[in-house]
Amino acid sequence: MAPRSLVFLFGFLLLSCIICALGSGFFLERDNALRRMSAVGGASASGASITGIKILYIVTSIAEYDSGKRKTIEGRDRFVETLIPVVSESVQSMLAAGYQVDTYLIAHYSLRQDRYDLLRESLPDTVGLDLWDDACPVGYPKASEGSMDYIINVTRALARQHRYVIKDKLPHYDVFVNFEDDMLIRGDHVQQYLQVSAEIDRLWHSAPTRLDPATTRTATTVEAALDSFHGPMSKIQFARMIPGFIRVERAANATGFQKRTRPGRIPVEESYRDRNTGQYNPVRVDPKPCCHRPGESLAASSDLFLWESHIKALGIRHIPESNLLDWVLLQRGGSPAKMEVEELIGDYWSGRDGDFVLGLPTDARPDPMESIYSNNQGGWMATRKQIWNWHTRQCWGGFLPPFSSTFIYPMDGMNHVVEYWSGGGNLYGRLACNLQRIIPLDPPQFSRHLLYHTSNNKQKQLKFVKGLFSRVDTLLGQLHTVRKRAEKVMEQENIARPG
Repeated sequence: MAPRSLVFLFGFLLLSCIICALGSGFFLERDNALRRMSAVGGASASGASITGIKILYIVTSIAEYDSGKRKTIEGRDRFVETLIPVVSESVQSMLAAGYQVDTYLIAHYSLRQDRYDLLRESLPDTVGLDLWDDACPVGYPKASEGSMDYIINVTRALARQHRYVIKDKLPHYDVFVNFEDDMLIRGDHVQQYLQVSAEIDRLWHSAPTRLDPATTRTATTVEAALDSFHGPMSKIQFARMIPGFIRVERAANATGFQKRTRPGRIPVEESYRDRNTGQYNPVRVDPKPCCHRPGESLAASSDLFLWESHIKALGIRHIPESNLLDWVLLQRGGSPAKMEVEELIGDYWSGRDGDFVLGLPTDARPDPMESIYSNNQGGWMATRKQIWNWHTRQCWGGFLPPFSSTFIYPMDGMNHVVEYWSGGGNLYGRLACNLQRIIPLDPPQFSRHLLYHTSNNKQKQLKFVKGLFSRVDTLLGQLHTVRKRAEKVMEQENIARPG
């Protein structure tokens, strides 16, 4: 072999060794991060968490001062009176749970240095703080918005910008917590999300890829699949499941406000049997995880109201071989359109026993895509592993930029509404990931899926949410009534009652 060839061969082998070494380091760091995420996801239900998990907490803020719209006070310093307390409390809670936290603020406005310093001083020195101000993208108006001869700030697309941050930071954090500036996020919320995610992952690993029609009651039509609320599940179904959240507000005058609610005709179950102790406990939410704030009196469970769904639209499902999940609420927002039957996750509809039958056109179950029932979350959270799976496998057009699919992301995604990006619509919507959000019906767990909308202004906009506001306790009690009915059906089909 010629000397030049030997030199080339030696150089090639040396370069290969360097690449392998670098690659090994990358995959070792990736595997270590996944082990940390798995450890947190499998932590005990008592709330203990594992240190070493790195969270990037991303906050999006549209206004430095309130505009007076949506029942806010014009000129009120939203940055000082809402954003800073919410971010500080959220960060402190996540730190107390044992997580490492950095914060990233995305703002529509330009933030002066002295204002930035106020936020910086509210956070511990160990918490990093990045700022992307004046972050609103520009583009041409929609045809319905006027002349397309000039460009404007597309303010609805500010809610999209966190995706660029996540793509940039994806290798460096284990969990991404992305919410609007008035949503209070606690360490309990992160812990609950990771625990439920880990349980879904465990069930996915043990489930068959597809159900065998010879050994299971497999639905063959869309209607039958959507009505199937118990029995074995497949990997295909578990791959679509994620934990969900419900926004709530605290009513200043809960007794008076209750008179204006429309809870529906489902009776309210008052007690449930704890699967671990066998004791019967009241069906009540615990307001402390979501809604107790420094300097305020502790809210009663009866003070909490929701407005973005209704018992009439909802259904429940039994998750087999899972003590953690057992019975879960299936939130709305997805669509069976263009999905295979084996992908569908059915439920026991609350109106299955005729509570809503009055001979009216409105007696039918609302369409799953009807937005008023789909629980805009004000944000979402996910592990790095989940985000990568959504981007590469689950979501039409991908989950991270570039948003190259003009069908899923017209105008680079800027045509989509705020709720599509920051409310979680991209996760559960049809032109997106079509994931199915679930919430365990166990009251202590259910309570950790409630998020406090600290602006407390939705309850003042009743003309927009008329007929939807109801007490969270009432909804949970109604869901437990539906659970008891579903268990009876399972018994009639010779399926043992869980517990």
